[in-house]
Amino acid sequence: MTVTPHFHQLCSSDFVRDDRWLLYFQTQASVNTTNTFTFYAGDFRGGAGSSLFYLIQTLCETAKTTVINAAAVFSATKLEAPIDPRGANTTALNPDLPSRFLPNSTFEPLVSNMFIENWTLSDNYSTYYTICNPDSCTYTYDQRYALVAAITVLIAFGIIIFFTTFTQQTRTITVLSPSQTTFSHLQDQQKSSLSCLCSEASIQYDVFLSISPRLHQVCSSDFVVEQWWSFLWGIDAVSNFRDLQLLSIQFRVLASLCSLAQQSIDNDASEFLSNKLVTIEAMSLSSFQAQIDSLTATFIVQTPNKFRRIQSFIYEIFRANQLLVVPETNWQLAFTTAADNYVVATVPRVSFGTNYSCITSLSRFSRPLYIDANYNTTVLPGVVAGCLPIDGIRLSTLECFFDPNCIFNLASIASTRTTTIWIARPLSASIPSIYPSNTHIGNLVDSLFVEDWGIKSNYSSYFASCAPNSCSYKYIDHNTILYIITTVLGLYGGLTVALSFIVWRGWRMCQKILRSMEVSPYPPSTRVVLSQPTIHIE
Repeated sequence: MTVTPHFHQLCSSDFVRDDRWLLYFQTQASVNTTNTFTFYAGDFRGGAGSSLFYLIQTLCETAKTTVINAAAVFSATKLEAPIDPRGANTTALNPDLPSRFLPNSTFEPLVSNMFIENWTLSDNYSTYYTICNPDSCTYTYDQRYALVAAITVLIAFGIIIFFTTFTQQTRTITVLSPSQTTFSHLQDQQKSSLSCLCSEASIQYDVFLSISPRLHQVCSSDFVVEQWWSFLWGIDAVSNFRDLQLLSIQFRVLASLCSLAQQSIDNDASEFLSNKLVTIEAMSLSSFQAQIDSLTATFIVQTPNKFRRIQSFIYEIFRANQLLVVPETNWQLAFTTAADNYVVATVPRVSFGTNYSCITSLSRFSRPLYIDANYNTTVLPGVVAGCLPIDGIRLSTLECFFDPNCIFNLASIASTRTTTIWIARPLSASIPSIYPSNTHIGNLVDSLFVEDWGIKSNYSSYFASCAPNSCSYKYIDHNTILYIITTVLGLYGGLTVALSFIVWRGWRMCQKILRSMEVSPYPPSTRVVLSQPTIHIE
């Protein structure tokens, strides 16, 4: 059921359209905004006229909306019509129609067979063949081998045998889990093409590298122990820089420098050995050694340089601030007269017999030590004092401490100031050293007192950590007799099929070309049926 309402013509006339009649009132309103034009109070074109037509427009739109919504609700309502069974006309089943189900059968067999009495199948071979539409029909039969095919096969075999005999072949050999001995042998034999991928590409240095430096013997001698310092210092409480107390301080500084050097070496070596060597492929012994030499050479250069930078920074702080040390080696106290109000002044030390002063020549200032109580100069070969104790020990040498007589004379003078005599053992000249006895101790300090870095590498440990799973290499060789035979036999079947296809197809193409030029019967070996017969199945 469809409900289509028809409204009064007023609701579709020009009187309720914004672009027609109502536009007139809008135009008058816009004129009133710019010009001083007004209607009289009773004029219909004033406020009453426009309001009336706008109200009619609103009522029409409201009526249309209400009717359309009500029609939609009405169309969605369902019709419930009662069925009167007394008025139904029902036709009974025809018992004369053939059926495979008995009249007294239950519904179970009908439902199981989907109420199907019988299946009617029909086919049309003509339609199938028309759709198939074969282009041609071909049949073959066996005959003796053609001479052309036989000659072609023999020529092909000859070419294959010739090329497989004289052609070189690149062979790849793989060795699983090679040992170090096997790897070294392969490296000697197949150096250019050998490839052994490491199972562990990143290996820490300390696995195959150790650093055990040997320092100069002075760092383990009696001259850097506390008994020697105490013996030189004595029990005299009088502060006098011209005595053994300054030398005692300088040996304390030497002991500290030895300790700092050892600590710096240990820290840098530990940091260096914590690095990792990354190798994708196993390196040969020569390559491994070259890599180790390059790494350790950098370590040997950088470690002393780092220590020198730190020491230089500390030295410059003391020198720049001109700090007064206790032994008064750089500055000495001077008492002024009444003219200067008895002010205590600091006067820089001046080198005896030279123009060097601790004001301008900090690192070059040196003077001999006065170790005799009578202010006599007792010469100790190579031992001097500087502006600071660190300068004095750096400018001194170890010549005196290799000489037993020099040490005995020093101990004899020091024994007059203490009740405990302790004589240090001299340094041994038989111990090999890269530093001569007259080398300044400052040079030893800058080199971290190192005689030998004691760097040892273990290629076996590296190879065990690398642990290549396999090694492969390539080499060029001529084909063997076995390879030639297997290649010929393997290609025989493929060539037979391929050549037969090429020869017979080519022969047939030639025949087709000849037939196009003149009429001739088909060859007895092959018949091509080009017609498309129609087959009917009744």
